[in-house]
Amino acid sequence: MKNKILHIVDDCLFLDSVIELFEMVAPGRNIYLVNSPEPSNTKYSDKILALSSGSVEYQRTINDTDCYCAVMIHALTYQKIQIVNKIDKQVILVWFFWGADGYYLKKLYSKAYSEKTKRCLNKIDNSNAYKKIKGLILSYDFFSIPFSLIKYHRLPEDYERRLAIKRMNYCVPVIEDDYYLLKKNIRFCAQLINCNYGYIEKSTFGFQENISKEKFSVLVGNSGDPANNHFDILDALKEKNFDNNIISPLSYGNNDYIKHVVRYGKDLFGQQFIPLLDFIPLVEYNALVANCSIVIMNHYIQQAMGNIIFTLWRGAKLFINKKNTIYNFLKRNNAIFYTIEEDLSRPDAFTPLRDFEKEINRKFINNCFSEKEILKRATLLVEKITKN
Repeated sequence: MKNKILHIVDDCLFLDSVIELFEMVAPGRNIYLVNSPEPSNTKYSDKILALSSGSVEYQRTINDTDCYCAVMIHALTYQKIQIVNKIDKQVILVWFFWGADGYYLKKLYSKAYSEKTKRCLNKIDNSNAYKKIKGLILSYDFFSIPFSLIKYHRLPEDYERRLAIKRMNYCVPVIEDDYYLLKKNIRFCAQLINCNYGYIEKSTFGFQENISKEKFSVLVGNSGDPANNHFDILDALKEKNFDNNIISPLSYGNNDYIKHVVRYGKDLFGQQFIPLLDFIPLVEYNALVANCSIVIMNHYIQQAMGNIIFTLWRGAKLFINKKNTIYNFLKRNNAIFYTIEEDLSRPDAFTPLRDFEKEINRKFINNCFSEKEILKRATLLVEKITKN
């Protein structure tokens, strides 16, 4: 067992990508622990240990983490935070930092929303002066720790998350800029390792471009997470008198926020606003967005990286927010993209990319996210964490 790697991963869209990658670089050495007795997001049910977190077997596996050469935490959910904070200090922990799981820290997540998004969330939460003052006071450990211990008989989640991050030996972010931003806001010693799950050949298999120069669509956001800041973009499109279809994926996220976005989008654009409220398979999703020559992602924090990679590869025009760490990542790699703050209001904002610009972006994506490059990084990751 000591040469095996334990992966603690959720029943999520990335489950098969995790399995496929690590079975290629470390075949037969992986145990995939999934907190679900009947996972619905995998075709590799024979390769995973699917258990309910309340089961004796699940707890036994967690208690025996010192039997593995390393434990990989794929996204730091609250349940995994509790696991990490109980694991023996001798166990090597590798955190795959997806984005929100690090940005859930109050210090960072409070910066994820635009003023329009905040107004919507305040309306949803029925926020008042008392709640705001209480939230401000409880943002300090001196007050939040005793309050949480007395009321909930546990430490505050934000404090526990910081403890878990500090416990990590290695951090594997989506882009290294996330790692450095986190280090500016919290002290932790985890070493940076660059690695990603999916490779571009898999994401683009069977893709056929279908962009009409006369009647194109705009893709806005990637989910119903308020960090998409939809309202600002819908207002900007209305100001431009945009009269084509607006596609907005909203199949998961904050349900109350999603209802507000759908209502607002329909009020402004009627049938032109097309919310995607149900999950659809990747192949169908790719076919749907194939006619979107413009993609607008108004996140202030790193999200939707898979969508952005696919957008650049297929030659669509990308607009992102300058506050996002992805901005510096793309700029450093000489990608052709545009900013919401400076470019979206321009008269020629929706002019398609030229062929040579599309080629620059596709070459960048093929170099950074090809199967060969992803396998190389994953191999180095496994070698580094198991060399001891």
